[in-house]
Amino acid sequence: MSTNSYSVHLSRQPEGDTTVAAVRDFTLTLSSKAGDSSVGFNPVETLLSAAGACITSSLGLVAKNSDVALGDVKVTVTGTRQSDPPQLVAAEVEVALSSPETDKKLERVFRIAERSSTILSTLREALELEVTWKRLPDTDA
Repeated sequence: MSTNSYSVHLSRQPEGDTTVAAVRDFTLTLSSKAGDSSVGFNPVETLLSAAGACITSSLGLVAKNSDVALGDVKVTVTGTRQSDPPQLVAAEVEVALSSPETDKKLERVFRIAERSSTILSTLREALELEVTWKRLPDTDA
């Protein structure tokens, strides 16, 4: 089994409302103020975004390697948080795809991508996770 290491450096900003995460030449500003949604993504929203980005990335790679055409990919991730102890207890990931391919081909690509997603695999060990896909409506006139 091979492993990779990842490192993100975070710094809470002096005003206390935000934290800046930095990796390579990129930064991401996150909310550090509990209950204040006006400052930016909170940590839970950031984790849910990571899940959505990971399945999107996996879908692109699997589709390319399988020579399956993908059009739009839209992902909605919803989490359920309990207060005591504070933790996510469930998440739902809904992937919507447009493609000229058959449902059978899309199902195959989706299932491989789901198994290949690092974040989804990690979340599956920690909470109840439901991952589904559907076809986006054809928008051709």
